[in-house]
Amino acid sequence: MKTNKMTKFILGSIFLSTSIACLSCFASNMHTTSLNYKITASTSNALTDNGAKFDEGFSPANILGNKDKAISATNDITSKVKPTDTSKTIVNLRFALVDEDDKSISLSDIGLTLEDTKGIIKGTPTKTTELKNIHFKATGEVDTPVWAYSKAFNIEITEKKEEKSLIWLWGLLGGIGGLAITSTMFGIMYSKFRSKDIKSENKQEPAEGKSEKTPTKPVSTSTKSVSKTKSVK
Repeated sequence: MKTNKMTKFILGSIFLSTSIACLSCFASNMHTTSLNYKITASTSNALTDNGAKFDEGFSPANILGNKDKAISATNDITSKVKPTDTSKTIVNLRFALVDEDDKSISLSDIGLTLEDTKGIIKGTPTKTTELKNIHFKATGEVDTPVWAYSKAFNIEITEKKEEKSLIWLWGLLGGIGGLAITSTMFGIMYSKFRSKDIKSENKQEPAEGKSEKTPTKPVSTSTKSVSKTKSVK
């Protein structure tokens, strides 16, 4: 009976330790978030506009993403482009990506797409990459063809190794915590079992050849008082 209880306790402790480690890994997954894109300090426009311009306060967001994890789609930027002559309207507005030398940049080979009528970048990166100092190029027509370049921004797609490290760290800490709890509970239970064993050992059986004396109850003996009468002569 005692062995069965100890076995059940050990198995239960192992299960508890494993459960805590798994929950720690799950919690770390729930709290890690993918890097998408964020606003950074703007840079100077290195290219020359013609008949149109981007709003002076518009700074494209850097896109920082993780391979095989969808990025948040960027915003529609059609309202950010105006003709130099603000009394007129740009028609057939389109967007493309170019480098500092005005050479076209395609995103299709890394799993992203550019919606050319709105300037929206979206998708799930399929490989790691780093594109520095790229620009939106807006083209359209007023009376004649016009174009404008946005300030520079970067696209960086990584493997997100630090996220994997964090998951392993949480799992390790969870496992250590589970083992600590298991060890403490095992120590408490072992102490209880051991104290019972010591008590049972203290009840020693009589040595061989010696009979244990059974305590006898004291017998109350009533003494009769005998009265002697002397005969008077």
